[in-house]
Amino acid sequence: MPDTVDSYLTLSQFNSFVASLIQVDATADVWVTAEISDFNVRGGHCYLELVEKDDTSSTIARARAIIWANNFYRIRAFFEQETGQNLQAGIKIMALVSASFHPAYGYSLIISDINPQFTVGQMVLQRKLIIDRLTAEGVIDMNRELQWAVPSNRIAVISAPGAAGYGDFLSQLLGGGSRLRFYVDFFPAIMQGKRAPESIIGALDCISRDIDRYDCVVLIRGGGATDDLACFEDYELAANIAQFPIPVIIGIGHERDITLLDYVANMRVKTPTAAAQWLLSRQEALLSELDRLSESIVASARLAIDRGRDTVSRFILGLSTGVNRLMTPERSRLDIMAEKLKTLPVAAISREKNNIESIKNLIDALSPQAVLKRGYTITRRAGSAIKSVGSVSNGDLIQTIFYDGVVTGKVTEIKPSNKSE
Repeated sequence: MPDTVDSYLTLSQFNSFVASLIQVDATADVWVTAEISDFNVRGGHCYLELVEKDDTSSTIARARAIIWANNFYRIRAFFEQETGQNLQAGIKIMALVSASFHPAYGYSLIISDINPQFTVGQMVLQRKLIIDRLTAEGVIDMNRELQWAVPSNRIAVISAPGAAGYGDFLSQLLGGGSRLRFYVDFFPAIMQGKRAPESIIGALDCISRDIDRYDCVVLIRGGGATDDLACFEDYELAANIAQFPIPVIIGIGHERDITLLDYVANMRVKTPTAAAQWLLSRQEALLSELDRLSESIVASARLAIDRGRDTVSRFILGLSTGVNRLMTPERSRLDIMAEKLKTLPVAAISREKNNIESIKNLIDALSPQAVLKRGYTITRRAGSAIKSVGSVSNGDLIQTIFYDGVVTGKVTEIKPSNKSE
């Protein structure tokens, strides 16, 4: 290199020179086919990224493009009216372009018209073919029709290691001071490029081997160019998610991004943060419903207790009234019986006294002493009463007992009575 350069251009001068070479009649108003990989509208202008892919879906050409506001709304309205499809990322277009090279902003294509008769992009066409295939196989709605567990707080997350989207998801789910508790396991996977479908399917296989530990799967990836999301337009990956045994949430890209997986998963949300917000809101709704049911149960229990208390009070009052009504005549009878009981013992004792007195009188009347008082005597010999004259002999010593004394004598004469008289 020489020590000094006497002739040189500034960058702006060089860029202006390049622009003069590019912006010629040959590069003005040329029909070009390309696929829209990124699509944004700002300030009324539409900013696009156009790509060309080879048979292996590898990008072989890329260029920025602009549709100025004075043409954009006319072009978009006519395109959507003619095709019935939104002008958006993922479709292939035929555009009338002019090459432009701005000294400050570099190379871009200025689009002045789009041919709406050109076929839709390969991405959209491929998506439709896959959706039709999954529909014909009867699996496209399987994951979407799964019922959610209650609660759904055991989450398997598939994302790229160190991805900002995963960090946003965790921050939203676990860092908001919520009263809810979530359990999150991370399953790393490649989330861009040709190896992504196989890597994500491998993560799903790991989850399925311990499926009872989880209530749902969350597949998340942060935003990027639409071309970066081409890996999600894959039949095998879509079929795996469609047939996965627990609900799958897809939170890929930005709000505008739509992929094939959104058509087969149980739930599609805008972003990784939105996935966390959806899980939180679902659990908060369930918890609120549980609170409402708890309050309803408590209120019902209190009402039942109050009604039971009233019923018991009425029963006790009725029972008391009925008992009093039944007891009143019984009390009267008991009072009468009590009065009778007071007199009955006296009468019984009096009767028994009379009976005893009669028995005593009878005993007295029948006693030997009473008989002796009436003039009878008892004659004994050797201590035994003499009942017949045949039991004594002359000379026997006998005793005659009177009521007031005893006379002792000797038998001098025995004179039997004449029985025939």
